Amino acid sequence: MTTAVCPECGKVGTIRKILWGMPTVEAFESGDFIIGGCMVQGDGLDPKHGCTECEWEGTFVRGKVVSE
Repeated sequence: MTTAVCPECGKVGTIRKILWGMPTVEAFESGDFIIGGCMVQGDGLDPKHGCTECEWEGTFVRGKVVSE
């Protein structure tokens, strides 16, 4: 998602997948993910993407925001 535009701050290349649960060391250090923590809602509505610049969280599907 390096070409996605953040709907909050407008920056390009700052959107990453949110990784929920305990990450591996490699995932944590890679910079490819936002670490979401271990507490999930369990209803499938947890955000799947976030912005590394402004901390926006939501979900993209095919490059479009579908939830915030």
